[in-house]
Amino acid sequence: MVSLDERIPLLQALNGDNKLHAFWSLLINKPIDFQLAADNDSEVDQVYFGCIKAIIADNKPEFELHFNRLARRSPTRDDPPPFVFDDLLIYTILVGSCMFGVGKEWLGNILRIRPSSPSTITFQNLLNVDVNRYDSLQFVVVPFLHRKNRSVISNEMLNNALNEITSDPSLFTGNNLFAALLAMRCYNLIISMKEYGKNPLDLQFLEYKPIFLRRIKIVARFSLAILVFCLVHFLVLFLKNYPSLKAAAESYNTIAGLLGAGVASLFPKLVQGWSKVILHLVGYPKSLLESVNTD
Repeated sequence: MVSLDERIPLLQALNGDNKLHAFWSLLINKPIDFQLAADNDSEVDQVYFGCIKAIIADNKPEFELHFNRLARRSPTRDDPPPFVFDDLLIYTILVGSCMFGVGKEWLGNILRIRPSSPSTITFQNLLNVDVNRYDSLQFVVVPFLHRKNRSVISNEMLNNALNEITSDPSLFTGNNLFAALLAMRCYNLIISMKEYGKNPLDLQFLEYKPIFLRRIKIVARFSLAILVFCLVHFLVLFLKNYPSLKAAAESYNTIAGLLGAGVASLFPKLVQGWSKVILHLVGYPKSLLESVNTD
């Protein structure tokens, strides 16, 4: 069992290290809550922070923008740059690469440059979608899958991860803070999933929730577009019946253009608000509506 005595120093270390703090934000999927000083960071660190922010925001174009700055480099085994061995950076790119389908070939080349180690082998297995390999670190696999595909996480996988965490007393006291943070996140997930997973259908419900919200967003966009079209159509018919008002406008295109420009700029916010209205109509719990992100 992971004691508070082991957790507290680890969490305190986050306050003094922006890279660790950002990595923990990635693991718990919460926005970075400190100000980044981009001018003082190296290009690699800028890529690292930028990729984390893009992943948390589910923003593929932004991830590609930052990732491409690093992907221009072609390291070799004979003279690999330091970032090749940065587990925090490589795991972050791995998450974004699998999430957005970006740069898998480049990342595969980077992993082949690295010396064989438990973390490198695990990264390769995750990149190849081989999540059940016996040689993977399960405490790394579980948090990765919890973000990507929770329904794949089995009870055996949770038990193996827990065994890895509890059988290695140096995991939380050593110098490998990358492994320590993942182990702590995994331990928290095991507790919540073991408790919630007493019903075998629970994990399936957890997996379906984001799918359900995405579908609600699609319905909101479609229905809102129909409403806007009907509004424009109504205005056109209205102006045809009242020539004096029609004369006040130069043309139908002017009206539609002005209305379209206004709606287009507000459309994302309108979709978000309309999505919550639909969720309320279908009985989605009121207590959860405020935390729903349909951006």
